[in-house]
Amino acid sequence: HNGNFLGLVELLGKFDLPLNEHLPRVVSQEIHVHYCGKTIQIELISTLGDMTRSHILDSVRKSKYFSIILDCTPDISHIEQLSITLRFYDVEDMEIKEHFVSFKPVFDSTGKGLYDHISESLEEFNLELANCRGQGYDNGANMKGKNKRVQARILKENPRAFFMPCGCHSINLLIGDSVSSSIMCINFF
Repeated sequence: HNGNFLGLVELLGKFDLPLNEHLPRVVSQEIHVHYCGKTIQIELISTLGDMTRSHILDSVRKSKYFSIILDCTPDISHIEQLSITLRFYDVEDMEIKEHFVSFKPVFDSTGKGLYDHISESLEEFNLELANCRGQGYDNGANMKGKNKRVQARILKENPRAFFMPCGCHSINLLIGDSVSSSIMCINFF
């Protein structure tokens, strides 16, 4: 009952002689630094995540054109997190794919601040904004707008990056407005 990871390590130890010799020394605390500790587990998960992101970004670069889907939400420590998802046509599998690639902490949630985050992220991912063909996010005032919002800033740099509002957010707004127009609904909810 020590978790999936350590259970798997113990199972592998039954078939791997060096690991089988190593595990009893860890359990008896004969050695303190080992591959079953939380530090190495976090490092392994981080490495696997980086490799997965790298594979996704390679696929995006091969397809050349992509769309960005963004959403912000506060985490448990009340820091706003920007989630970045990319949608693209995978030329190897010949299908449209949509992959989450990153969470970024946001301290400036204005249109300019979010636009700067997006630009930095695309640069970090080695993707060009000129190859962006679509942008989608919620209907928030800092995202959608003709003048100084994220949508306008991206369109100024790349007029081919068409905006499409998030359908789920739009339906949520529609239902909220519909419910608030009826006294019976207001009282019920």
